[in-house]
Amino acid sequence: MRGTDGRKNITQFIKVETFNRYVTRVRTKIREAGFTNPAYENKLSGIADKHPEHSDRINGILALNYYSAKAELKVFIQEVKDTESTDLKAKRKNLSERLTKQCLNEIDPKILSHLVRSEDEHKEKNSLAAERVERYQDADLDRVYDYKEIGSLIPELLTTSTAGDGWQKVALGVALATCRRSYEVFYLSSFEAKAGRKIKVTGFSKKKAGEYERESVTIPCLADPKMVEETVDRLRSCQRIASLISRIDQVDSNDEKNEILNNSVHKQSNDCASRVLGELISTTDGKAVLKWTEGGKRATWVCVQIKSRPVC
Repeated sequence: MRGTDGRKNITQFIKVETFNRYVTRVRTKIREAGFTNPAYENKLSGIADKHPEHSDRINGILALNYYSAKAELKVFIQEVKDTESTDLKAKRKNLSERLTKQCLNEIDPKILSHLVRSEDEHKEKNSLAAERVERYQDADLDRVYDYKEIGSLIPELLTTSTAGDGWQKVALGVALATCRRSYEVFYLSSFEAKAGRKIKVTGFSKKKAGEYERESVTIPCLADPKMVEETVDRLRSCQRIASLISRIDQVDSNDEKNEILNNSVHKQSNDCASRVLGELISTTDGKAVLKWTEGGKRATWVCVQIKSRPVC
């Protein structure tokens, strides 16, 4: 992306990755501010006037901020659809379709329609993502893990206080012990200690048919599984993360949930992993891998698991 500084008449550039982050953060901040589209408000008010039997419900929705209104409107539309499926008179009114097309599809503040990437920008974004994956995979082939030292750090990370920035180390400990992604550690997955130093994990951020998978799997745990189970509860109850979970719970869209979490903890989590583990992983020529990525935690779990004990 390019812009011109009028004072110096200098053309300035920013990286595409930076532009993408700016767009995402601005969109998130606008949504979090609670703004809705005035056109949506006018149309929903008009429907309330024409359907007095629903006026109290609709006026209640109009009083809500963006995220809450969108979630409640979806619930209301589904209730109307259920009624229409059994009531011929209600079906003829076709209220659910009007609510969807005129209100739900129009609720986003108008400015969001301008904060979108062009087709070319989407292609470039996807291309950059593919390049990052390829670089990570290539680099990972020649990495040397001090797996004993990493494994011995996990209990220390799990017992760190969540005060201040301590939650970052606690979350890193859970991720290393269970091979879970950040979204699963902070929010999605549930953990249950099992015998034989194993842990049952339910809920995965890998999507299937647009929904998160709720199936369970029991895996080896690189720490006392009971400690991990209790640590997850402690992590999610600390003020910083409890507040984040509350914000995520207000959102209906899985993409929006991910967006909120990534903007809140992703950078801090990776920076923490770089500080704690950067010196313990090196390339075959002895250089420390100081920069950390989300996938590195999962790769480390696999390495430590294979090296320290046979996988059942």
